[in-house]
This record gives sequence, C-alpha cells and structure tokens, in this order.
Amino acid sequence: MKFGEKVQLLRRARGMTQEALAELLEVSRQSVAKWEAGLALPDPDKLPRLSDSLRVTLDVLLRDEMEADALHEEHVCGQVFTSAEAGLYTGVLIKESLEDEDLLDVLHIHRVELWRTQGHPRYWTALTFSCSQIDLPQRLSSALKGATGASTPWFCDFRADNTKYVVFRGQVLHYRVGDAQGRADVVRACEAMGIPAHQTNWED
Repeated sequence: MKFGEKVQLLRRARGMTQEALAELLEVSRQSVAKWEAGLALPDPDKLPRLSDSLRVTLDVLLRDEMEADALHEEHVCGQVFTSAEAGLYTGVLIKESLEDEDLLDVLHIHRVELWRTQGHPRYWTALTFSCSQIDLPQRLSSALKGATGASTPWFCDFRADNTKYVVFRGQVLHYRVGDAQGRADVVRACEAMGIPAHQTNWED
C-alpha cells in the first residue's frame, strides 16, 4: 500500500478529518490532502508526530507491510499477533462495531484491513491492535454497539497473557487459555445471545 493511502485509511479509521490531522501536525489541510493523493511527502521532521497521531509505528507507516485487502467473508476477530510484553491486550477490532470511537484513543493500531461481508455494510474496517490500559475490557464493553432489532450484538474477542476475553456491550466474558470448560461456557453464553457457531471459532 502506498504511503498516502495508508495515511488516509488510518486517519479515517481514527475518525479524523484532514483539518484535524493538519492541526495536530501544524501544517495546512492542503498538505495532508497532497500526502494522501500521493502528490507530496511530509518533511522528515513531521514523520514521528504523524505516526504518533495515527497511532502506528514509523516502521508500519513507511514500509509496505500494512495492507488493506478485501478478504474472505466474516473473519473471526480473535486473530492475535505475538507480543513479549506482559499485560498487553492484543487482538482485532471491527471499527464499525464501535458506538463510541473515543476508545481508539487508547489503542495502538498495527494493521488495518478491509474485510468483505455479505451483509451491510459491505466492508468492515479491521484494526489489529495492542493496548496496555488495564481497564480495556470495561471500556470496550461501554463503547461497543448493542443489538438493534433482529440483529445479533457486536462483540470483540482478544487476549492478554493467558486470558481470553469476549466482550459485548455491557458484558465481559473471559476464560483462561487451555481451560476447555471455561471456553465452552463462554461459547454457550455467546450462542444464547444469537451469535452463530462460525463466529465463536476464535483463536485462543
């Protein structure tokens, strides 16, 4: 993915306008627009502030390792990346599942992907994240959208150390990785809320 495409996708994932990003970086909105259009690059001294503002590492921002692809239908959100830092939450969050996008302020985004679905919206924005805020499960539970009408509720599954979390609006479920009975109890709770079986096949 080109640099400008990354900036635009990450900016939108954080719910920021070009004007808001420009203000943080003390540049004009036109400068940001040119970066996103691939017509110019930021001055090198702006890059650390840009990566901080978009909450990605400079490595992700400057190299081609961040991808935005139309992937298979309805991915399981519990894909995680490895981290040696104890107490660090890691997982994948669907941006469209959030009612309160302020939660993104406490997440460090490592990867952004577009997942194609057969429903509405047609594409989900999947954010691979890490977070060291100890109260992330509770914050996420308050930020997620609930079920409306006949729809099933949104949820996010992720882990920290040896604990797996499955979070709905107003409810935090968890079990120890390797605890088959604990996992089965959480899966049954999810199914009772109408979550289809293929969505409970998350990775531990």
